[in-house]
Amino acid sequence: MESGTKRLREKIREKLPVTGPQAASAYELVRWYCYHTNTHGCRRIVVSRGRLRRAAWVLLTFGAVGIIFWQCALLIASYYTASVTITVHFQEITFPAVTICNKNPYRYNATRHLFEKLDQATQIAIKELYHITNSPNSSQAQAQSEAIAEGQDDGLFWNIPLLRIDLMDREYSIVSDLITKRRHRVNGMVKTQSFSSVDTHNRAKLVGFKLCDKTDDKNSTCVIYTFNSGITAIQEWYRLHYLNIMAQVPQQTKLQMGYSTDDLVFSCLFDELPCDSRNFSRMHHPLHGNCFTFNGGENGSVLRTRTGGSDNGLKVTLHLDGNEYNPYLVTSMGAKIVIHDQNEQPFIEDGGIEIQTATETALGIDMTVSQKLSSPYSDCTADGRDVPVTNLYNKTYSLQMCLHSCFQMEMVRSCGCAHYEKPLPAEAEYCDGIKYPGWVSCYYQLRDRFIQEQLVCQKICRPACHSKEWTMTISVAQWPSSPSEEWILRLLSWEKGFHGNRTLRKNELANLAIFYKDLNMRNISETAANNVVTLLSNFGGQLGLWMSCSVVCIIEIVEVFFIDMFLIAARRGRQAARKWWRKEQEPPVLRSAVNATPFYISDEDPPTFNSALKLPRPPVNDPTFPTLPNRMACVKVQQYFSRALHRLQKGPGYTCTGLLVWYCENTNTHGPKRIVTEGPKKRIVWFALTLVFTSLVCWQWGILIRSYLAWEVSVNLHTGFRAMEFPAVTVCNTNPFRYTRSKQLLQPLDRFARLALERIYIYHQNGTIPSDLPSSQTNWSKVASLVIIEESDQGEETVLHVLGSTPSQSHSATRNRSRGRGYKVALQLCNEDSSGCISRNFSTVLETMSEWYSLHYMSILSNVPPADRLAMGEQGEDFILTCLFSGQPCNLENFTQLMHPTYGNCYIFNWGSDGQALVTANPGAEFGLKVVLDISQEDYNPFLSIAAGARLMLHQQNTYPFLQDLGLYARAGTETSIGIFVDEIVRLGRSYSHCTFDGSDVDVKTLYNTTYTMQTCLRSCLQDHMVKYCGCGYHNDLLPEGAHYCNNKDHPNWGYCYYHLKEQIESENSDCLESCKQPCNETQYRLTISMADWPSESSEDWIYHVLSYERDSASSVTVNRSSILKLNLYFQEINYRMIQEEPALTIDWLPSKLGGQFGFWMGGSILCIIELTEIIIDCLWITVIKVVRWFSERRSRRARGQRPDPLPTVAQSTEGHTNPGFQPEPTEARAERPCALAIPGTPPPQYDSLRIHPINHGAKTWDCGQS
Repeated sequence: MESGTKRLREKIREKLPVTGPQAASAYELVRWYCYHTNTHGCRRIVVSRGRLRRAAWVLLTFGAVGIIFWQCALLIASYYTASVTITVHFQEITFPAVTICNKNPYRYNATRHLFEKLDQATQIAIKELYHITNSPNSSQAQAQSEAIAEGQDDGLFWNIPLLRIDLMDREYSIVSDLITKRRHRVNGMVKTQSFSSVDTHNRAKLVGFKLCDKTDDKNSTCVIYTFNSGITAIQEWYRLHYLNIMAQVPQQTKLQMGYSTDDLVFSCLFDELPCDSRNFSRMHHPLHGNCFTFNGGENGSVLRTRTGGSDNGLKVTLHLDGNEYNPYLVTSMGAKIVIHDQNEQPFIEDGGIEIQTATETALGIDMTVSQKLSSPYSDCTADGRDVPVTNLYNKTYSLQMCLHSCFQMEMVRSCGCAHYEKPLPAEAEYCDGIKYPGWVSCYYQLRDRFIQEQLVCQKICRPACHSKEWTMTISVAQWPSSPSEEWILRLLSWEKGFHGNRTLRKNELANLAIFYKDLNMRNISETAANNVVTLLSNFGGQLGLWMSCSVVCIIEIVEVFFIDMFLIAARRGRQAARKWWRKEQEPPVLRSAVNATPFYISDEDPPTFNSALKLPRPPVNDPTFPTLPNRMACVKVQQYFSRALHRLQKGPGYTCTGLLVWYCENTNTHGPKRIVTEGPKKRIVWFALTLVFTSLVCWQWGILIRSYLAWEVSVNLHTGFRAMEFPAVTVCNTNPFRYTRSKQLLQPLDRFARLALERIYIYHQNGTIPSDLPSSQTNWSKVASLVIIEESDQGEETVLHVLGSTPSQSHSATRNRSRGRGYKVALQLCNEDSSGCISRNFSTVLETMSEWYSLHYMSILSNVPPADRLAMGEQGEDFILTCLFSGQPCNLENFTQLMHPTYGNCYIFNWGSDGQALVTANPGAEFGLKVVLDISQEDYNPFLSIAAGARLMLHQQNTYPFLQDLGLYARAGTETSIGIFVDEIVRLGRSYSHCTFDGSDVDVKTLYNTTYTMQTCLRSCLQDHMVKYCGCGYHNDLLPEGAHYCNNKDHPNWGYCYYHLKEQIESENSDCLESCKQPCNETQYRLTISMADWPSESSEDWIYHVLSYERDSASSVTVNRSSILKLNLYFQEINYRMIQEEPALTIDWLPSKLGGQFGFWMGGSILCIIELTEIIIDCLWITVIKVVRWFSERRSRRARGQRPDPLPTVAQSTEGHTNPGFQPEPTEARAERPCALAIPGTPPPQYDSLRIHPINHGAKTWDCGQS
């Protein structure tokens, strides 16, 4: 039994080839692998004849392997990507928590004893700085202030002296203490602190305070923090002392000094049901005192709303007593609210919305719930436990909570005490000037490091994965209205319990309504775009497409090329070592002296024939050994090229049928092999199946390729946290030119405008238009005429010229207006010969007059030189009064002046013209931009500037501000706070979307030397058409080179041409809209705007004095509420939102799908297609050879003429002579029968008959020149 099994094993070894580590060499192992592997391409390397074909298949195979690695790397790289799903659910929604705070933290009467000395010192500083003669407070307070000035009680302020910089030099500075009135010199060791990218201007007018890290002046390092405005310096100095004082006040005392719920909230209504103080929970804020949260969920119950709209939601009436405001701590009057989740900490100082008094503010909100994937998909944290920062707020984790807690912990670690504005860590105490005299200097240094991202806070704090956001739409109306003011104030005064002459004023009240606009809750959730199943499926598609490979094939490669190769190398090394050892043990070999033939010393048999072949050859210089002549190298070259030519013609078959049969037998594609190996019936079935599956593959491939070439995109929404560039801020006055400076230039137009208004008024009263129009003024109506269009009951219209373009028209306009007729005032524009006219109708006479005035105003300005326009516009030192960015001073040098065609002199902060933009990594108003503007409303043009205020716009760096299209208004007498949210839009461009990266591929040549935007393209296109068709340029846009602006004298019909052209361009088929492209990368800013009264009634006195002195050097008040305003611009969150276009079908998706379809239906790959292509090329080559042979044989037959048969041979002639019955054998029978045997995997030998035969290798040619 054992002998039979042994014989069976030996028989199997004989039949099967040697594999694995038993192979003789690595070459045999690789050859065996290529013959037996299922991976496409490897078999063709060994079965192909000819070096060229083998090299081609080697390159194709290794190229396919490289592509597989590349595509798989793309799949792995895109594995940890998330897809965003946005869903909208209509359902009952939880009403958010609403925290309401008074901007004034404590009642001034309750804290007067704490801040009495501080207020007196502040009054002294203001008087010393600005020479104010009348003190705003009582005479007793003035006497105490004089006592402090004499140095009787200055112990409170010596640690942080308020200084005026009288002289500043590189080595020293001369400063004056505004409280003690002492003047002293500060040596060069004192440095002036300013923002890194912000320059100071006119340092002699700077005001600041000195901070030292130690009480000993000799060993301390001092820094003078300077401000270019006394208002900012005094407020910051006052706030530092306020923190020192309040840090020593017990918590219970602070709660009593603050407002109660009944003091702040007059009335409350939720979903049309009454609510009271029991629905509010108290929260003490260091800067805003007692705040009250509605629907905070402290008792476990949370209110929900079932109906949207302004009639539902929360409605409260707030009482904000301006008499209780601290005049130096809080300069604006109003309330601040924050809408947040029940478990979230309200950061009022960062994201609060200001509520203005005497108004009704309606907040329509929409809730959006965002859910992001944590690591490794994003850097967010689920609950903050993996963030190494102690949560000091005991609320749900948020990014702002982490930043504030981190800064407070760094404050305790660096300064030894905690900042009063933030929660107190365990085993720490608040900083105050008595226990910690150097804490303010330490705090400022730490804050500077925090702003410049030198602390670890911005690195370790991460955004939360789960968040809720309420998008607000804010609208404001006057409340109470003038007719309702009396009874509403009387009723509320009675309900409040006021008696006698004490009644409420409307400036003390504010009405607030918060409601859901609809009950559609938006969910933005991230889901994994890939999983293990899809990744493996894509891997299989890629492997199948390029090489029809599988995991088993990969295991084969690992086994053969790593394990077996290692075993073969080890075996060969062991054999080499054994051979070397045997050689060392053999007896020495002696050589003969004649021909050095080796022989053995022992008496063993002489060497065999095989061993003799391994003996060393005789020396080359042996004369008995023949050598070839040098010309033999030429023969070898000829033989080499002839063999190469022969190999180029080698193919796998003799005929096209043989080629196809060989392809079906040797291809790795499933199906074709069964066609040639099965019987006749099955052969037909498999042929049909192969055709069907081939058609299915082509059909599916067509769908996939067409889908890919459609260049479809998917829009993904990503949110993240990073330090962001602060936007460029352009501020302008709505009045482009000071009226006192441009009055002489515009006086004729103004006089004519008043005359037109008078004539329209007369027509309205009497129905007639006077005809006594001075002829010198008729030229004003040639470009744009003011007309009155009378409408009769029958629908007929009569046009009456208000001013008349000619005297006859003016005379004919004198007629009576019939009773019952309506009329409207319009603007009539005619072409040069008045053959065509258009009328621009407006809803009011006001709009008509404004448009008519603007057209003539632009005509006048077209002839004014740019230098004169700059001189007539707002000057920066008069317009920008104060500036503060991220707590550091800025001024006019940080603004770029721009001559805007519509708004005159505008000023751009952080435009980035030098390539550097300011960056901020912290949210909140403290780290934003604060400016105070003076619009000088008393110097407005009465006809040109109807609205009073400032015009501002937020835009990207180095982009042109089109304020007339995208600007915002800021009202005088208010503090406008603008919270900024950043949306980054990334479009793919090229084949995916109609966008441009830099505008270079846009047909319109932009006239603005700034970054490309859609507005610059449209405006440039409009101006280009204006110059081309009207002969002049529109005044509100820049001019092309060599053009000039339109005016009434040179182009009397420019108004008609402009409006006619504008209508064409604004149509849907405009060539400008078709030519201009959107930028591929764009940043948009979502804004939350709120307002409060500024300055407050308690602060307006000293603020007006300070601003008047700083602007006009006047001790009397020269500014008022109607001319000044304050702007606060800041990032409400540092979270940015990126709306990014991505290819819906990527380059790694397409091969995966193609490979999946090809592998599913036929088990093929790209190499199979290359195999078929090779066979087709060979078939074409055979066809060409056969055609050539046919033509050659045809010529031979024509040359033979009438003797088609060959001449008989000598043997045939002899046989025919001796044997009369002999018949010669036909030519076809005598033809030599080729051998039909063929080696498997090699081409049949018949194919050689069609080829050019090589030269005879046996012949020896010793001369290269012989044939």
